[in-house]
Amino acid sequence: MKWYEKLYIGKTAEKKKEVLIRGLEDGKRIPGLWVIALPEGESNQLELIPSWNLKFWRRSADSSRIVGIACSKEEAYELLLEITRDVLRGMGAADFRSWFLKQDGFR
Repeated sequence: MKWYEKLYIGKTAEKKKEVLIRGLEDGKRIPGLWVIALPEGESNQLELIPSWNLKFWRRSADSSRIVGIACSKEEAYELLLEITRDVLRGMGAADFRSWFLKQDGFR
């Protein structure tokens, strides 16, 4: 998994950020946790995935690019709004994929 260096984190998830990231990397199912990621294909901009479904979603751990994590679906929607504002401010258009890839901030 590749993590966006300026990872968007929900308020609840912020308190246990390191534990959640480690759990996801270890393939654990974390109830209630949602991940915002760049899709592998180019037809979609972002994908909102429940963590329990992450192992089915990613085809390759090396190609997974995570840009946000949240402890509820509602919190994930709030992050999507924040991401949208940042991308619109930075690019003038809602081209999420280009924005994140242009940043090249994945580790």
